[in-house]
Amino acid sequence: MKTDISIQRINLLLRKDWIENKKKLAYGVLVILGVLFFFLLSSILWNTNFRTFTLYVLGSLGTFITFCNYVNSMIHRPKGLFLTLPASNQEKYTAILIEGIAVFLMYQVTFWVGTGIGSMFIHIQPVAFKDIIMTSQEFTMLAFFGSLMFLSYVTFQKYALGIACGGYILIVVSIIGIIYLCINTLNIQPDMDRFSIESSPLYTAAYWLSFSFTPAFLIATLVVLYIAYLKLKEKEIR
Repeated sequence: MKTDISIQRINLLLRKDWIENKKKLAYGVLVILGVLFFFLLSSILWNTNFRTFTLYVLGSLGTFITFCNYVNSMIHRPKGLFLTLPASNQEKYTAILIEGIAVFLMYQVTFWVGTGIGSMFIHIQPVAFKDIIMTSQEFTMLAFFGSLMFLSYVTFQKYALGIACGGYILIVVSIIGIIYLCINTLNIQPDMDRFSIESSPLYTAAYWLSFSFTPAFLIATLVVLYIAYLKLKEKEIR
C-alpha cells in the first residue's frame, strides 16, 4: 500500500466513523441539551442562578475527555480493527485530529443553540466573548495540557485520565520547585537593590524565558502530538 497521504482514504475513514458513531453523537447532543435544560428548569422551579460560563467550561472539558475516551477505545479495542484498516498511519492520525475538531465544533453549536433556546423562556446570563477569549500564552498552555491528555489516552489502555492528572501535578510541582530554587539562589530580600537582582544570570534567564513562553509551549504541544503519532504507529506495528 502507498505510504503517501490520500485525501480519499481519509474521507473513507471519516465516513466509516460517522456511520458507526452518528447515533452516539446524537445521544451526546441530547445529553448536552438535557444538562442545559435541567439547570434551566432548576432556575425556574427553585429560583436558583447558575453561571452559564461554568457550564460552558465543564461541558468543554467533558466533551474533550469523552473524545479522548473514544480514541482510546478505538486504538485499544481487543480486536484491533482500527489498527488493521487499509490506510497509513498519517491518514489515520489525520482523521482522528479532524474528528476531534469536528466534535469540538459540534459542542459549540449545541451549547450556543441550547442557551439561545433557553433564553426564550428565562433570563440566562450569556457567555460574554471576553470570558472565552484567551491570550496567546493561555491558549498555548491550554493546548499543551490538552495534548498531554490526548497522548495519555493514546498510550495507556487503562487509567489514562489518572495518569494525565498525575503528569499535570508533577509539572506544576516541578515549576514551583524551580521557582523556589531560583528565589533561594538569588537570595531575594524585600530591601534588596534592584540592580543586584537584575544583574544575576538566573534573572536574565527567567527574563528571556518569559518572552519565549508562547513559542515554547507551542513547540512542546507539537512535540507531544508527534509523540502521540509515534505511539499510534508503534501500536500498529505490534
